[in-house]
Amino acid sequence: MAVWSALTLLSAVAADPELSTLTAVMAGMGTSPDKPDPRLEERFNSRLDGRNYTFFAPTNAAFAKIPASQLQALALSPNYELLLSIIRSHIAEGYFPASSISNTNPPIAAIEGFPLSFKGPRINSQTTITATDFKADNGIFHKIDTVLNPYTSYFGLSPPVGKAPSPNINDQSANLGDLLMSDNGLDLYRNVTSIIAPYRLLRHSYPPKQNQPLPLFLVSSDTAFSVLPPSSYSSFIAPSNNALSAYLLNAGRVENVTSRGIPASTSLLPQIKAANGTLALPGENGLAILFRETGEKGEIMVGNARVERELCWADGCVWVIDRILDPLYGILGV
Repeated sequence: MAVWSALTLLSAVAADPELSTLTAVMAGMGTSPDKPDPRLEERFNSRLDGRNYTFFAPTNAAFAKIPASQLQALALSPNYELLLSIIRSHIAEGYFPASSISNTNPPIAAIEGFPLSFKGPRINSQTTITATDFKADNGIFHKIDTVLNPYTSYFGLSPPVGKAPSPNINDQSANLGDLLMSDNGLDLYRNVTSIIAPYRLLRHSYPPKQNQPLPLFLVSSDTAFSVLPPSSYSSFIAPSNNALSAYLLNAGRVENVTSRGIPASTSLLPQIKAANGTLALPGENGLAILFRETGEKGEIMVGNARVERELCWADGCVWVIDRILDPLYGILGV
């Protein structure tokens, strides 16, 4: 058992050389190079907070499993809310030494709200605790060998069903707003978006130039919301979650996918086949989105989701997907 009792939690983490990458990631989120983001520093590294916290801290080896380009992308300012949610998903309020953690106990709730379930040294079937009980003044930390992806089980992983997307509606007279406002299978997406980011439906407003490559939007269907936990709707629209919810619902934008009058599936399927069935394209925020063909009747998977339908209009295409897109799929080891 290591003791850093003179140091607060994040300072104790920073003093451990095996956690230097984690420390650098948190420092990069702050306003100065030597301190983490105030939203982390003021809560988890202050004696004035008066509470204890347990940090399941990914080691340098854990971060080394993430492709360097994707770790750099996560550190970009547009991905701030996502990165903050990742860090907060590794911290729980309370003091949990190794002796109190077992598969016989109920899951521990992380600060971000996601459960941390234990089976032996494993957490959420994703990572293994490799060293335990590093005490700090206001808590304790344990080391883990893989960075957790909190969205894996929450959004769900759609199974292939051997069905290609339903026929494309190639309506050259419609625009994005028209299609999204009128589609019968996007009621919940419209409801949530209208509350947290009412102008996002019309975000793609610029007129394309002649022969300009057009984007693909990935939009979650009512099915995607129906598989979420019962409390998820209220969580999505909670004011404190607005920035993260808006990020998650709009993470699926891929530029320069197709051309006017050509469905995105027509453009992408040959590229997916040429890439041996899996094609990684950068999303709007620089994180890779994986496109896959299952080999079953033209079925297309995107990250953790299956493409249900394709809608095209004068300025691009929408793929309606049956899960909310996990922006970390394929990046954190899923």
